[in-house]
Amino acid sequence: MREIPESPRIAALLFRRVGDSLLATPALRAVRSRFPRAHLSVICEPQVERVFYGNAALSEVIVVSASPSVPRMVSALRTHGRPDVVLDFLSNPRTAIATALSFAPRRIGFACPGRRWAYSDTVALQNPATPIYSALHKSRLAEAAGCVSDGWHSEYFLAESDVRFAEEQWQRRGWRDTDEIIAFFIHSRREYKRWPLERFADVIRRLTDESQSVPLVLSTPGDELAVESLQTHGSVSESNILRTANLGQLGAVLKRCRLLIGNDGGPKHIAIALDVPTLTIFGREPTAYWTPPESSRHRVVSAISSGVSTSALWPSAEDVFNILRQMRCTANFR
Repeated sequence: MREIPESPRIAALLFRRVGDSLLATPALRAVRSRFPRAHLSVICEPQVERVFYGNAALSEVIVVSASPSVPRMVSALRTHGRPDVVLDFLSNPRTAIATALSFAPRRIGFACPGRRWAYSDTVALQNPATPIYSALHKSRLAEAAGCVSDGWHSEYFLAESDVRFAEEQWQRRGWRDTDEIIAFFIHSRREYKRWPLERFADVIRRLTDESQSVPLVLSTPGDELAVESLQTHGSVSESNILRTANLGQLGAVLKRCRLLIGNDGGPKHIAIALDVPTLTIFGREPTAYWTPPESSRHRVVSAISSGVSTSALWPSAEDVFNILRQMRCTANFR
């Protein structure tokens, strides 16, 4: 097996989802720690470029078009000549071909059936019987290159302009830093991840009635219809809706909140990276892939978790509110 030089050219591809991109940051950090003189480039689609802002592990972020062609990916991989190492975080048919055509001596990807031929090193797929947090699984790509992972903690960095945006939103609403603002993420790009809006409305009403916490519904581009629908349930006033224009603003707002409640998705992973506690609502899908292990700051409730009816498609509002009540009482939450 070809040894990796101490000053290698390393390319990582392809990043197209916010959550997956954030969950790869521990692996990228491990690469930088092992190869401090490496030229480490990330190849990503435009919608996730902001995820890598300010990340000191990276030498370069190369943005390609959405769903780039194989030739475009190969061109990005060979921006500075033939790379020494390619880490294929996506490992789909197109990225596997592009990785092979990079002609890098070390090509590392996941052992998907029919694609092993593209790689010099492969990492086993997740075992559904013993799932692990995706950040730890992605770090095995770096470990295959001789790097040592330092854990699952992802990274996300805020710009000063984003911090000012969040401060202005608090000032406009008359909120203090000590106020208990609880954020809600009520939408998801994938329909199967959307907890019913009427249950969000029920939790928000109870939170308002039973505590001094302030609910804050977050809206990102594409969430508008869901937010309008929630408003029809009469549980949220306009002052308790905060519309963000980009991922930077969203992160800065989340950083000022005490907790994020919502569907599994990018905002949840941004919150985790910023050390904001999360309560994530799942249907009947496994939760271990997307939940940090052994962390009381990041809780889940699902239709297959303990105490929830096995016949239900979704946990009830009561199930969610009970865990919210527990989290509000813990020292970690404070």
